[in-house]
Amino acid sequence: TRVVNETAFNGEKFVCKLLTNQMINATNLMQYNENLTLWQSELDSLEIGNYMFDGCSNLETLIVGDYSKLKNAVGMFRNCCKLQQFNHDLNSLENGTEMFKGCF
Repeated sequence: TRVVNETAFNGEKFVCKLLTNQMINATNLMQYNENLTLWQSELDSLEIGNYMFDGCSNLETLIVGDYSKLKNAVGMFRNCCKLQQFNHDLNSLENGTEMFKGCF
């Protein structure tokens, strides 16, 4: 398992890079981090992402690996009003209630 957590301020932008291949539950991981603008991760094992980015109102960009194992994503991107797109396989999703409420 490789875990690297890098955070940096780039002008007014807050960037977080989390590199791991073993995280299964990321509930509330970045919740209400209004400074987060870019998220980069390799969360290939992620199954639970409930409220992971809830309230990250400045999150614009996601650079992620594979979300094909994601089963629960309740409110995952709720109120991420600057999120521009999400193009990932969600075929295994069982509960995505309010996943994108307040987005796009």
